[in-house]
Amino acid sequence: MTPQLLYRIRPSTPFSVTVMTDPHVVRLNLDSVPDSRRTVDGMWWPSSRDAAAELPRLIAAVDQRLGGVTVRVDLNPDVWDDIPRDFPARGRLVEVNDSRDIDSHLVGLTTTSAGHTSLLLMAPGAVNASAA
Repeated sequence: MTPQLLYRIRPSTPFSVTVMTDPHVVRLNLDSVPDSRRTVDGMWWPSSRDAAAELPRLIAAVDQRLGGVTVRVDLNPDVWDDIPRDFPARGRLVEVNDSRDIDSHLVGLTTTSAGHTSLLLMAPGAVNASAA
């Protein structure tokens, strides 16, 4: 199944909140123009803490949105279950770096189009009010 990408960026706010309950929908708010002066470039609400299940959908959505190729994911192992060393995505392997040096509230992505992108990680159970 192809992941459905949800994003809406309003000029008055850096991020908008869209929360869906369908586990096949990628709950992602991503700024369309990466900026090295920002701390985070978007927010992601995974459906679970299972990295092997969640990362392929996230990568497909980020690649689609940024128009590039994600080659590496950085995440904190204290937050995730079932962390793969790498996983296939559109004919390539995406490397996964799991380190406790990585902020547990962030997921880092290295892409060919935007360089480094940081996503604020929302808890899978976050509801609209707490996510906002």
